[in-house]
Amino acid sequence: MLKISRTRSVFINPFVLVSILLALSRCAGKEEVPLFRFIDHIGQKNVISSPLKEIYPNPSPKILEGSPSLAELFNNFPLSDLGSGENPFSVKKKLSVGNLEFNSLAAMPESHFAVPSEIPLGSVLEFGCALRNDKERMGQPRNVVFQIILESETSKKEIFMETLGLPPDKTFKFVLRRVKLSSQEGQKAVFHFLTTGDSRAFGFWLHPVIYVASSSRRNIILISLDTLRADHLGCYGYGRPTSPNTDSLARDSAVFLNTFASSPWTLPSHVSIMTALNTINHQVYARENELDSFVHTLAEFLKTKGYFNVAFTGGGYVSGFYGFDRGFDSYRVTARPLARDAAEDLYSETSRWLEDNQDKSFFLFLHTYQIHDPYDSPESYNKLFREPSDALTVMDEARLGIYHANRFRPLDEDTRRNLVNLYDGEIRHTDEALIGPLLEKLRALSLYDRTMIILTSDHGEEFFEHKAWLHTHSVYNEVIKVPLLIKYFGSRYAGRKIEDIVRSVDILPTILEEAGIRYPKKNFDGQSLREFLEEGRSRRDTKARVFISDLSSHGEGEHIPMKIAMNRGLIKFIVNERYSPADLKYFAFPPPRLAETEVFDLSADPGERMNLATARPDLARELSKQLRSLYKQKTRARSRTTTATRTILEALKSLGYIQASEEKKDR
Repeated sequence: MLKISRTRSVFINPFVLVSILLALSRCAGKEEVPLFRFIDHIGQKNVISSPLKEIYPNPSPKILEGSPSLAELFNNFPLSDLGSGENPFSVKKKLSVGNLEFNSLAAMPESHFAVPSEIPLGSVLEFGCALRNDKERMGQPRNVVFQIILESETSKKEIFMETLGLPPDKTFKFVLRRVKLSSQEGQKAVFHFLTTGDSRAFGFWLHPVIYVASSSRRNIILISLDTLRADHLGCYGYGRPTSPNTDSLARDSAVFLNTFASSPWTLPSHVSIMTALNTINHQVYARENELDSFVHTLAEFLKTKGYFNVAFTGGGYVSGFYGFDRGFDSYRVTARPLARDAAEDLYSETSRWLEDNQDKSFFLFLHTYQIHDPYDSPESYNKLFREPSDALTVMDEARLGIYHANRFRPLDEDTRRNLVNLYDGEIRHTDEALIGPLLEKLRALSLYDRTMIILTSDHGEEFFEHKAWLHTHSVYNEVIKVPLLIKYFGSRYAGRKIEDIVRSVDILPTILEEAGIRYPKKNFDGQSLREFLEEGRSRRDTKARVFISDLSSHGEGEHIPMKIAMNRGLIKFIVNERYSPADLKYFAFPPPRLAETEVFDLSADPGERMNLATARPDLARELSKQLRSLYKQKTRARSRTTTATRTILEALKSLGYIQASEEKKDR
């Protein structure tokens, strides 16, 4: 049995230090924020005792060999979000258990953290207590006492104590708690977080914070509806009633009619949204890549301004281990991300969270795969746009065989329309199951007017417009042109429709500017969109936006060569890498022959049918030169191979991205 020597927890009285620290922060002009994260303020001096401290920095091999779980805890899950500060003795963790991720403090008994803080008026202490079972001793119950003692200049008082038990058949248990601090308002104090009990138990404090409860905080919600084409929404001119609630949101929003994603598939496109960087600059091209620690995310920037950040996603290519969890206090995969009613699940979880957290200043990231194939919506929706010739109520992979090697398989027109009908049914289902109820909930909680809502997608979907199906294979508009609705605070700019070309990378700077957060503009490819909305500005006053959307060679593992798209105004330029003989051999149906360069005038040819490259070689050369000048990396980011490759492959297999043959090859 592993034995770890422990030091006895000792109370200290560091009020001189508290006063100095608070005074220094004021002298430095540090802006007060409505949320104090204890984790961010813990350094070595604040770790009074911890089993991790006792084995740091070089634990003996015997200790780690005797406890593989301790070795895993010591070596992995480091928390390194922007603003989280040093990580003394590796106690700060990005705790990942199943579909849940939390910013946490590892608190194996006996642990003691002492953190000085000032207690503002109207403040609440919020935290979680968690137990995770250690792998080598599964089957044994665990019990830990979690205790918080508040020490002021005149008193020492226990404000929380709870014994948390983990049954032998469970791997994880957590509770979330709140303590009002009204009796200590305005005081300088030291918060002591202690755990005692079973020394073999893995205890954690989950994102402990002090926040000031308020009914006037401004909030931000970013909604990503995976695989949603812009031209299948009513507010973008679609003839079918696919999106009544989204159209209602559009009436209160600025609607950007020509928005382009940075990539035609989920992972790199979402990374671009969250970093304001084109793929060349964030370097996440393939499913084995993860975001370089050098690059900061939207959530990290908002975190530094006191936003409480939570995500509910469908996982897969939007899983936290790619780097999406950075800056989030809690990052969660919804209960049934692949269910035919996943949108309902997402709303249910979001609704409960909003009810419990409406008095915070928060950033919510919501993502769902509901619209993604196989277009398997609930009964009333899968027949909503049904035609007499429709034979399918779900995309039948076995029957159609249009995935992977069969991506370029021709189907009859009736079947093509059938798939479009099912896809439209998914959009309507998502609109009614998620968007409508969410807007209603925000209004009911008096949050709507003080919440900025951004609705977009990572990519679209092809229905054989260019002789292929789905996405991840081309950079034509049906797969890279996405919706973008931005409801500003107080519905400012409601009803404005912007025809200028904008990019998904513009979302992050737009949010930060609206939230009043300074950011390093030169570090981003994106720019704020406010200039398109300011009164008195003509189009001549706004600088034309150039989008770059690309697909790396074999980035999603499907034998698709590199493709890059760029625009000069409404002139679109595409570079296509040739298929290798091995790639061509992979496909059961040959891909269409593509010129190495394509030029389209989107004003006259929005469907990208007439390639002008041969007729206008001078224009093609100019555009090629422009692309070369733009397509250069300006950051220090480098591609990194994620440490969760096995987990990724399993998750992507369940989503249908990977076939058994590919999985075997990728091992």
